[in-house]
Amino acid sequence: MLFPLIEKALTDGKIIGIATPRIDVCLELFPRLQAAFPSIKSNLLYGKSKQEFDGASLVICTTHQLMRFFHYFDILVIDEADAFPYVNSAELQYATKNALVKQGMMVFLTATSNKNLENYQNTTRSVVSRRFHGRDLPVPNTFYCPKLSTQLRKGTLPKKLIQTIDKQTHPLIVFFPDISLMLDSYNVLKKRWPDKQMGVVYASSKTREETVEKMRRGELDILLSTTILERGVTFHCISVMVVCADHRVFNRATLIQIAGRVGRSRDSAVGKVLFLHEGKTTAIKQAIKEIKQMNRRSPL
Repeated sequence: MLFPLIEKALTDGKIIGIATPRIDVCLELFPRLQAAFPSIKSNLLYGKSKQEFDGASLVICTTHQLMRFFHYFDILVIDEADAFPYVNSAELQYATKNALVKQGMMVFLTATSNKNLENYQNTTRSVVSRRFHGRDLPVPNTFYCPKLSTQLRKGTLPKKLIQTIDKQTHPLIVFFPDISLMLDSYNVLKKRWPDKQMGVVYASSKTREETVEKMRRGELDILLSTTILERGVTFHCISVMVVCADHRVFNRATLIQIAGRVGRSRDSAVGKVLFLHEGKTTAIKQAIKEIKQMNRRSPL
């Protein structure tokens, strides 16, 4: 969806930026855009990036990096515009406006829009209700697990998690509400399935980039993650499971985005979405309802 816009901008001699709150999204987008536009000078900018800005016409960066620019971009795309920390940061939103030339064009991209984005000054809203391959979005299956978090901290795995891993035929990402519970669960999982290749990823992990890349290459059977991988990243033929999906950190948008990790490519529509919970929250119900509504929409 981005490629025609980028191609038109570059053909017209414009400077275009793709900014996102998430580093992992930058790391996924950059090589794809480099391959699509090999003759165009491009920069990848984020906190630990080794690349220096050199006046490129195509810039992929985190939204924090926009603080470095003043009236530079003719077109600025904010991918995952409703994601933390951008969505709640007046400072980042101000930096975004400053990075754009006065008559420039701003584009917001997200699968989970909100009123603030839709009420943005002089905004036109477009909805793409189908993925490029035309298949339905995966609808989550929910499973009630009494005292789930307590049992996990005691080293007891829920039956559904055991069944899922025992029958596993393709990679699985398991999302947790916090790092502590995730690390406790990792030790239990590794002990039960020592032959499975597993990884753990969270925002401050020193091996974050390496672990995510291993998952992309298909070298991991199971990846445990916090919500940092909820959006904007693509893995081939995966299923996802949300542990403690009723936790307050898993709001409607987060649950929809997590479900959207499944079935992204034309040949990987076999994955499942599983929500393990101690009681269905409004967020769980809203997420499932919205996904079903999108599936009923016309693809046009």
